[in-house]
Amino acid sequence: MRRVSVPPVWAGMFNTLFFLPIASSRHANAPLAKARRAFLSHLASQGVARATLKLYAGQMLLVASVLKRRPGQIEDSEIDHWAQRLAKRPRQRGHVKNLKLSAYNVARVARAWCSFMGWLKKPKAKPFRIPLIMTCRRFT
Repeated sequence: MRRVSVPPVWAGMFNTLFFLPIASSRHANAPLAKARRAFLSHLASQGVARATLKLYAGQMLLVASVLKRRPGQIEDSEIDHWAQRLAKRPRQRGHVKNLKLSAYNVARVARAWCSFMGWLKKPKAKPFRIPLIMTCRRFT
């Protein structure tokens, strides 16, 4: 039998989600385990279903493998780029039928996680402008 080491600090949330020690260990020993555990704990405290937490954990594991937390803020365009790259991985093995939906789901989870951790760069607000032509047509 293979021995699997799981750090006791991070094992709590991953042990509740995954019954197999190898799965729990894979999540606990992957990059950014503490940040992923914090976000999953936050979602669990809000009443998110266990099956949904497992899906989030799997997608966050993919994102963490690409992200590896470099210094600085993360932009939306970077998340979209990663999502496209990560969505193509399972498709090569024949698991994904809809590439756009897969990329959307990965990007949604990545944005929620990065926003929760304070890593997501907020877009600059653009001033609201009404097109002058449309305004003139309405009032004539």
